[in-house]
Amino acid sequence: MSKNVKPVPTQEHLIAKYRYDKRTGSLLHRFTTKKVRAGSIAGWIDRTGYRKIQIGNKKLSVHRLVWVYHFGSFPNGHLDHVNRNKLDNRIENLREVSAFENMQNRFRKPNPSGFRGCVFIPRHKKWLAKIMVNRKSIHLGHFVRPEEAQAAYFLAKEKYHKCKISTEERKKN
Repeated sequence: MSKNVKPVPTQEHLIAKYRYDKRTGSLLHRFTTKKVRAGSIAGWIDRTGYRKIQIGNKKLSVHRLVWVYHFGSFPNGHLDHVNRNKLDNRIENLREVSAFENMQNRFRKPNPSGFRGCVFIPRHKKWLAKIMVNRKSIHLGHFVRPEEAQAAYFLAKEKYHKCKISTEERKKN
């Protein structure tokens, strides 16, 4: 006996049931029912910080549903929140990426020096900047100041990992 599995939602189903708010990236209920009010934000925030919606017996991420709402099908790969805000589901903040590219845009704590991508080399009395690309370390140079080494790292990260480094992040580290 097979389970009665419901298919994944179609673009038509999503458009009929939800309204997309392009300012916030939220899916809003179109109709009032016993449990929800028309115009309220659909779903809940799960323990990982993503907004989810249950459709049938499936719990689905809103950012993936927003993608279907706009393009008519689920993405082939991963979806990345460009600005790293898991609740910002505006279509211009979502991009289809590989698993590797998605990992490059996640938040990491800086190393013990407080500067990303660089380490102090006592015998040279300089800061070494390097980056990993395809499991190989690329030497970016030695620098007198850690800020210079980190700047070289951020430029290389944008070039090799295709990540945008925000001004706030550059100041933060």
